[in-house]
Amino acid sequence: DTETAKRFQLGLSPGSRSELLEHLTTLGYSQEQVVRAGLATSSNNGPPRDLFHGRLMFPIHDDQGNMAGFGGRSLDDSDPKYLNSPRTEVFDKGHILYAFHLAKANIKEHGEVVVVEGYMDALAAHQHGFENVVATLGTALTPKHASLLRRIADTVVLLFDGDEAGQRAADRAIEVFFREPVDVKIAVLPGGKDPDDLLKDQGG
Repeated sequence: DTETAKRFQLGLSPGSRSELLEHLTTLGYSQEQVVRAGLATSSNNGPPRDLFHGRLMFPIHDDQGNMAGFGGRSLDDSDPKYLNSPRTEVFDKGHILYAFHLAKANIKEHGEVVVVEGYMDALAAHQHGFENVVATLGTALTPKHASLLRRIADTVVLLFDGDEAGQRAADRAIEVFFREPVDVKIAVLPGGKDPDDLLKDQGG
Protein backbone atom coordinates (compact mmCIF):
# COMPACT_ATOMS: atom_id res chain seq x y z
CA ASP A 1 0.00 0.00 0.00
CA THR A 2 1.00 3.66 -0.26
CA GLU A 3 2.12 3.93 3.36
CA THR A 4 4.43 0.92 3.02
CA ALA A 5 5.83 2.19 -0.28
CA LYS A 6 6.68 5.53 1.35
CA ARG A 7 8.13 3.96 4.50
CA PHE A 8 10.43 1.72 2.46
CA GLN A 9 11.12 4.50 -0.09
CA LEU A 10 10.19 2.34 -3.08
CA GLY A 11 10.80 3.86 -6.48
CA LEU A 12 10.97 3.26 -10.20
CA SER A 13 13.99 3.57 -12.44
CA PRO A 14 13.30 4.97 -15.93
CA GLY A 15 13.59 2.70 -18.94
CA SER A 16 16.44 4.71 -20.45
CA ARG A 17 19.92 3.21 -20.18
CA SER A 18 21.57 6.58 -19.45
CA GLU A 19 19.07 8.84 -17.66
CA LEU A 20 20.49 8.39 -14.14
CA LEU A 21 24.09 8.68 -15.35
CA GLU A 22 23.28 11.91 -17.20
CA HIS A 23 21.43 13.31 -14.16
CA LEU A 24 24.31 12.57 -11.79
CA THR A 25 26.93 14.02 -14.11
CA THR A 26 24.93 17.28 -14.30
CA LEU A 27 25.18 17.36 -10.49
CA GLY A 28 28.96 17.24 -10.74
CA TYR A 29 29.72 13.53 -10.27
CA SER A 30 32.15 11.92 -12.66
CA GLN A 31 31.27 8.80 -14.63
CA GLU A 32 33.97 6.96 -12.68
CA GLN A 33 32.30 7.87 -9.37
CA VAL A 34 28.90 6.67 -10.60
CA VAL A 35 30.43 3.35 -11.69
CA ARG A 36 32.29 2.98 -8.35
CA ALA A 37 29.00 3.58 -6.53
CA GLY A 38 27.47 0.65 -8.41
CA LEU A 39 24.86 2.75 -10.22
CA ALA A 40 26.33 2.32 -13.70
CA THR A 41 28.36 -0.36 -15.38
CA SER A 42 30.82 -0.40 -18.25
CA SER A 43 31.50 -3.43 -20.44
CA ASN A 44 33.23 -4.23 -23.74
CA ASN A 45 35.06 -0.90 -23.51
CA GLY A 46 31.81 0.92 -24.25
CA PRO A 47 30.49 3.97 -22.43
CA PRO A 48 29.00 3.44 -18.94
CA ARG A 49 25.28 2.65 -18.83
CA ASP A 50 22.75 2.73 -15.99
CA LEU A 51 22.83 -0.58 -14.13
CA PHE A 52 19.18 -0.32 -13.09
CA HIS A 53 16.66 0.63 -15.77
CA GLY A 54 12.97 -0.12 -16.04
CA ARG A 55 12.90 -1.70 -12.59
CA LEU A 56 10.97 -1.39 -9.35
CA MET A 57 13.59 -0.08 -6.93
CA PHE A 58 14.23 -1.10 -3.32
CA PRO A 59 16.69 1.15 -1.45
CA ILE A 60 18.88 -0.91 0.89
CA HIS A 61 20.22 0.57 4.13
CA ASP A 62 22.93 -0.60 6.49
CA ASP A 63 22.27 -1.36 10.15
CA GLN A 64 22.62 2.34 11.04
CA GLY A 65 20.06 3.39 8.44
CA ASN A 66 22.56 4.80 5.93
CA MET A 67 21.84 4.25 2.25
CA ALA A 68 24.18 1.53 1.03
CA GLY A 69 22.81 0.13 -2.23
CA PHE A 70 19.74 -0.90 -4.21
CA GLY A 71 17.76 -3.88 -5.32
CA GLY A 72 15.77 -3.74 -8.56
CA ARG A 73 12.96 -6.02 -9.69
CA SER A 74 12.35 -6.53 -13.40
CA LEU A 75 8.93 -5.30 -14.56
CA ASP A 76 8.97 -7.05 -17.94
CA ASP A 77 10.07 -10.55 -16.88
CA SER A 78 13.58 -9.97 -18.24
CA ASP A 79 16.50 -11.70 -16.51
CA PRO A 80 17.65 -11.40 -13.90
CA LYS A 81 14.33 -10.95 -12.14
CA TYR A 82 16.11 -9.33 -9.17
CA LEU A 83 19.32 -7.35 -9.45
CA ASN A 84 21.34 -5.99 -6.53
CA SER A 85 24.01 -3.33 -6.45
CA PRO A 86 27.47 -4.84 -6.92
CA ARG A 87 29.82 -4.97 -3.97
CA THR A 88 31.19 -1.49 -3.27
CA GLU A 89 33.01 0.30 -0.46
CA VAL A 90 29.69 0.63 1.41
CA PHE A 91 27.61 -2.30 0.13
CA ASP A 92 28.23 -5.97 0.90
CA LYS A 93 25.30 -8.41 0.76
CA GLY A 94 27.01 -10.63 3.31
CA HIS A 95 26.87 -7.86 5.93
CA ILE A 96 23.46 -6.25 5.32
CA LEU A 97 19.89 -7.42 5.94
CA TYR A 98 16.98 -5.69 4.20
CA ALA A 99 14.68 -3.70 6.53
CA PHE A 100 17.00 -4.20 9.53
CA HIS A 101 17.14 -0.45 10.20
CA LEU A 102 13.32 -0.34 10.40
CA ALA A 103 12.95 -3.58 12.38
CA LYS A 104 15.74 -2.98 14.89
CA ALA A 105 13.66 -1.26 17.60
CA ASN A 106 10.92 -3.91 17.50
CA ILE A 107 13.49 -6.73 17.58
CA LYS A 108 15.17 -5.22 20.64
CA GLU A 109 11.82 -4.76 22.37
CA HIS A 110 10.62 -8.35 21.84
CA GLY A 111 13.94 -10.20 21.63
CA GLU A 112 12.88 -12.02 18.47
CA VAL A 113 13.63 -11.56 14.79
CA VAL A 114 12.05 -13.28 11.80
CA VAL A 115 14.27 -13.77 8.73
CA VAL A 116 12.66 -14.17 5.29
CA GLU A 117 14.21 -14.61 1.86
CA GLY A 118 13.03 -11.65 -0.19
CA TYR A 119 12.12 -7.98 -0.31
CA MET A 120 8.44 -8.61 -1.01
CA ASP A 121 8.13 -11.05 1.90
CA ALA A 122 9.60 -8.44 4.24
CA LEU A 123 7.38 -5.67 2.86
CA ALA A 124 4.25 -7.80 3.20
CA ALA A 125 5.14 -8.76 6.76
CA HIS A 126 5.67 -5.16 7.85
CA GLN A 127 2.46 -4.08 6.11
CA HIS A 128 0.57 -6.72 8.13
CA GLY A 129 2.03 -5.54 11.43
CA PHE A 130 5.06 -7.84 11.80
CA GLU A 131 7.74 -5.21 12.31
CA ASN A 132 10.49 -7.58 13.49
CA VAL A 133 11.05 -9.06 10.01
CA VAL A 134 14.23 -8.73 7.94
CA ALA A 135 15.28 -10.30 4.64
CA THR A 136 18.43 -11.66 3.08
CA LEU A 137 19.58 -10.06 -0.18
CA GLY A 138 19.45 -13.05 -2.46
CA THR A 139 22.33 -14.69 -0.66
CA ALA A 140 22.73 -17.25 2.10
CA LEU A 141 22.91 -16.08 5.70
CA THR A 142 26.49 -15.40 6.74
CA PRO A 143 28.33 -15.34 10.08
CA LYS A 144 28.24 -11.52 9.83
CA HIS A 145 24.43 -11.64 9.61
CA ALA A 146 24.26 -14.01 12.57
CA SER A 147 26.49 -11.76 14.66
CA LEU A 148 24.40 -8.71 13.78
CA LEU A 149 21.16 -10.43 14.84
CA ARG A 150 22.63 -12.02 17.95
CA ARG A 151 23.48 -8.59 19.36
CA ILE A 152 19.82 -7.58 19.60
CA ALA A 153 17.78 -10.82 19.55
CA ASP A 154 17.52 -13.91 21.77
CA THR A 155 15.52 -15.89 19.20
CA VAL A 156 15.83 -16.09 15.42
CA VAL A 157 12.93 -17.53 13.41
CA LEU A 158 13.78 -18.67 9.87
CA LEU A 159 10.68 -18.20 7.72
CA PHE A 160 11.79 -19.37 4.30
CA ASP A 161 9.71 -20.51 1.35
CA GLY A 162 7.90 -23.81 1.83
CA ASP A 163 9.45 -25.41 -1.27
CA GLU A 164 12.49 -27.67 -1.29
CA ALA A 165 14.89 -24.80 -2.07
CA GLY A 166 13.57 -22.84 0.89
CA GLN A 167 14.05 -25.76 3.25
CA ARG A 168 17.61 -26.28 2.01
CA ALA A 169 18.30 -22.60 2.67
CA ALA A 170 16.94 -23.00 6.21
CA ASP A 171 19.20 -26.01 6.80
CA ARG A 172 22.26 -23.99 5.71
CA ALA A 173 21.21 -21.05 7.88
CA ILE A 174 20.92 -23.25 10.96
CA GLU A 175 24.61 -24.13 10.65
CA VAL A 176 25.56 -20.44 10.64
CA PHE A 177 23.76 -19.87 13.94
CA PHE A 178 25.26 -22.90 15.72
CA ARG A 179 28.23 -20.72 16.66
CA GLU A 180 26.10 -17.96 18.18
CA PRO A 181 24.40 -17.86 21.62
CA VAL A 182 20.90 -17.57 20.18
CA ASP A 183 17.87 -19.85 19.89
CA VAL A 184 16.90 -20.74 16.32
CA LYS A 185 13.50 -21.89 15.10
CA ILE A 186 12.29 -22.86 11.64
CA ALA A 187 8.76 -21.87 10.64
CA VAL A 188 7.42 -24.29 8.03
CA LEU A 189 4.80 -22.86 5.69
CA PRO A 190 2.00 -25.06 4.33
CA GLY A 191 1.65 -26.12 0.74
CA GLY A 192 4.89 -24.68 -0.59
CA LYS A 193 3.69 -21.10 -0.07
CA ASP A 194 5.98 -18.17 0.53
CA PRO A 195 5.28 -15.61 3.29
CA ASP A 196 3.93 -13.03 0.81
CA ASP A 197 1.40 -15.54 -0.58
CA LEU A 198 0.30 -16.61 2.88
CA LEU A 199 -0.29 -13.03 4.07
CA LYS A 200 -2.25 -12.21 0.91
CA ASP A 201 -4.45 -15.29 1.38
CA GLN A 202 -4.96 -15.22 5.13
CA GLY A 203 -3.95 -11.76 6.36
CA GLY A 204 -1.96 -11.09 9.52
